Amino acid sequence: MSRIVTVLLLACGLLLSSACQKAPVIPAPQLQALPTQEILNRADAAWTAEDYQQSLTYYGEAQNRTDLSGQKRALSYERAARSALAVKEYERSLQSLRGWAGFDAKVRQTWPWNEYYATALAGSGQDDQLQDFLAGLIVSRQTTWDVRRNAALFQADHFLRKDRPMAAVPALREVYDTAPNREAKASLEQTLLVRLLDLDDKQAIGLLEVGEGQELTFPYSVMRLAAAKRLAETKPKQWDTAWRELRVLLTRGRFADDSLPRVTLRALESQRGAPRTGIALAVPLSDKIGVIGWKIVTGANIAQKQLALQGLNVEVRVVNTSRPGWLNDLNALPPGFTVVGGPLLRSDFEQIVDSKLTRERVFMTFLQSLGELDEGRDAWRFFASPQDQVRALLDLAAGKFGLSEFAVLTPQEPFGTYMTEIFSQEVWDRGLTMAAYGTYPPKTHTAWGGKVAELLGLESAASPGKSGQLPPEPGFRAVFLPDGWTQAQLLAPQFYYYDAEHTLLMGSELWSQAIIGGTDADLNYFGLAVCPGPWWAQSQRSAVRELTRRMADENRGQPDFWHALGYDFVRFAANLGNLPGGWDRKDINERLSSAPAMDWSLAPMSWSQSGKARQDLFLFQPSRKGLVPVDAQELFKKMQQVKQRHDERMELNRTKLEQKARTAKPVLQGAVQ
Repeated sequence: MSRIVTVLLLACGLLLSSACQKAPVIPAPQLQALPTQEILNRADAAWTAEDYQQSLTYYGEAQNRTDLSGQKRALSYERAARSALAVKEYERSLQSLRGWAGFDAKVRQTWPWNEYYATALAGSGQDDQLQDFLAGLIVSRQTTWDVRRNAALFQADHFLRKDRPMAAVPALREVYDTAPNREAKASLEQTLLVRLLDLDDKQAIGLLEVGEGQELTFPYSVMRLAAAKRLAETKPKQWDTAWRELRVLLTRGRFADDSLPRVTLRALESQRGAPRTGIALAVPLSDKIGVIGWKIVTGANIAQKQLALQGLNVEVRVVNTSRPGWLNDLNALPPGFTVVGGPLLRSDFEQIVDSKLTRERVFMTFLQSLGELDEGRDAWRFFASPQDQVRALLDLAAGKFGLSEFAVLTPQEPFGTYMTEIFSQEVWDRGLTMAAYGTYPPKTHTAWGGKVAELLGLESAASPGKSGQLPPEPGFRAVFLPDGWTQAQLLAPQFYYYDAEHTLLMGSELWSQAIIGGTDADLNYFGLAVCPGPWWAQSQRSAVRELTRRMADENRGQPDFWHALGYDFVRFAANLGNLPGGWDRKDINERLSSAPAMDWSLAPMSWSQSGKARQDLFLFQPSRKGLVPVDAQELFKKMQQVKQRHDERMELNRTKLEQKARTAKPVLQGAVQ
């Protein structure tokens, strides 16, 4: 509602002046006997004196005079309508507004007329008619965008006063999405923020719940900004919560005017300072595995220094899980150190679980799985899972290459069985086909050729072609090989030997771990091979470049996966902010699933609303110098070329076999005679 209308509605209640004291109402006969010019003079005087009851009387009479000029008649309709609003005679206001529109149809295209009409409908309690009227304006393409914008804001004000903020969302989103340019969108954001900040504390802070679980787009982004600002201003003890919300909006919120969250956060931080965030690491720092623990700590320290330069107050404490009594050290951490990165070893995690420490702190484990514990309830992961590996492979093979039939060739051991189950389940969940399964004894290398032949549907492991028949085409174009790189070097040549060189070979993360520093393997057999991994040292991501630069500045060499793990964890945990007292799993999962966007040095991670972690792993191909990111388009092109050459060779062999058969037939007949 505009300031003009608000003043008109409240003037007589707020101004204790003689202008607001009602003058005697002139009887109708005397009124009708007055000349038109006198009517106008008295109307103008009453309007100037803000005596709206009198101005309504005189302008109401003036608009009925036939000798009134066009301009004066329009002014009489307008002021009669506005006077009626001021004294809450809403039906008379509606009558004058209709008369005004009947006299000048163009006035319906202006916002003042529409605002007065909507105000009169609202004042008279005609809520259904009001919503129909505003909805017609908002969706009309014959109405200017400015009028539609103001209608949506009027409707928002109406619903906010009734404590129904969600009802305001559709109209606001409609006009925002159809705004003529970015500047118009920014103006709408700014105006809505001002209006939201006029709400009382309870209503304003309650807007956090309105935007919960929603995309951080308009109008939710502005609603949550207003709520976080009010929370910070009125509840000092919840500054941590408000600060985190503002950080989320700053990094993930979508604003046409991106200065809104930045300026708001900067102003509040200048008053209160950035809250101190405590982060713990539980990693081994002794024995052989201590080398890994120190790399994680190094990455974490670099992240801490970087955050300090950004004005974030982060303290990192490290618990050495190699030291006797480390569980006591973990338990003795100050209350603010709720989020713990680690542990790195499953045996250490089992001790944490047995000690019931998962009830006191949030453990973001560096483990592939939590075993029998419930991820998202008992603890969380900050590490890739076997499912992530399989998803990455199938996203490429099925999602980009369109393959639908798959096979698995796995070692006869628990790990192989486990990975086969995960791969098969993901294939089935996507509606794809598991065309073949095969296993091989891990230590009997001489049997592996025969196992590949069986997988391909060959009757024996004899040399192809010796039987005088072409090998059958396998019922799949891609095979998953969940074993190490050493084993892959023995298996891959077998696919070439048995004329299945056009098969896509999909390895596990074990391949990328072994190849990352380079390989001297015969790569002729791995032209159609891919494997997943969480770390790409040559990435041009700014986080990788920054980590590399800072480590070089400190003479710490080149970063690897473990450095990046500590670096990303501390930066991610800092964005989560401090947890409020009495936190529960639901709060953790909400924070994780709505965590601010981050420039990851590792492959990006995300969490579902139930707290399940997912890492979108990189895909690589082996090369002499190490890992090379997959170029999906080029790899698919190469697959097609290899398949075409394979088909041509098979067709040539088929022709040769047919010719050989025809040549042998007369000889056989002569022998019979």
